[in-house]
Amino acid sequence: MRVAGEMLVLRPTFAALVAAEQELGPLFALVQRAAEGLLRLEELVSLFWHCRHEAPRP
Repeated sequence: MRVAGEMLVLRPTFAALVAAEQELGPLFALVQRAAEGLLRLEELVSLFWHCRHEAPRP
């Protein structure tokens, strides 16, 4: 995904999902809220933050 002209790579590793769950609560509840259209922007940003992948720059 491209954000502000820069490529952002998301890799939801097991460790990233565990960290996100510790901050956001159970991920199944998060998915359920998303399906119901109740996912907050704050939750989405947090999930993306935990799943970001710092690729080496050329």
